[in-house]
Amino acid sequence: MSDVALDPPGTAGPLREVTADELNPITWKRDPRVDVVVETSAEHERQVTAMLGEPSTREADGEVVRLTVPMTHRAAFRARLYELGRRARVVAPPEVVDEIIADLRRFVSPLGGPSADRRSPGGDESHKGKESGPE
Repeated sequence: MSDVALDPPGTAGPLREVTADELNPITWKRDPRVDVVVETSAEHERQVTAMLGEPSTREADGEVVRLTVPMTHRAAFRARLYELGRRARVVAPPEVVDEIIADLRRFVSPLGGPSADRRSPGGDESHKGKESGPE
């Protein structure tokens, strides 16, 4: 902190009340608004709405529910979406779907790539082909 100054006692204004929405990063207007279409099941609709925010539109077709959710903070939206896992699926717009796929690809590398673990799931490769037991 720099350039800190004190005002005379008794000059402060009323305290501003902070609402829960102001503390929720999903509601912050950090990025341009994009309406994202998310599919979920009727069983998980309440949880998806609680995590991603109130939808501007809702369509139901049997057990599939499509929610149009306004997104104004891309990173917070993706973090909540990943937390929901298979309970939610983004289906539109295509540029948001592509962005999510690219983001998730950061976490994986193709088998045999430079950062891939060359060991088999069972352990060290040096024991393959050798019989176990006393020599």
